[in-house]
Amino acid sequence: MEPLLHPRCASFSSGPCAKPPGWSAVFLQDALVGRSHRSPAAVEKLHAMEKYVRRLLAIPEEYRLAILSGSTTGAMETAFWNLLGPREVDVLAYDVFGHVWTHDIQKQLGLNTRIFSAP
Repeated sequence: MEPLLHPRCASFSSGPCAKPPGWSAVFLQDALVGRSHRSPAAVEKLHAMEKYVRRLLAIPEEYRLAILSGSTTGAMETAFWNLLGPREVDVLAYDVFGHVWTHDIQKQLGLNTRIFSAP
């Protein structure tokens, strides 16, 4: 079934899409595109980002902070593999990703779960 509403710009999507009004390549002049995350410049930017996030979210210095590249899916997978353990896990799945993650938690991690599913 075709959607009733369409975006004004046909280039809109979750992937490469049109730039917002006023965007310029100048915004990328300090970008470290194509550099290793281990390069001195990248390490400096990561440290600056860590300080900023700690201050913004009031995260104590003794807490570890992970900055992950990629998407929410990558961050969720990282959390599953590192934070879930021997205790039973309650999982609420209410969208496509939730159901995929439920499968991962049960089948790949083999955890004892209670699944609560919503359409």
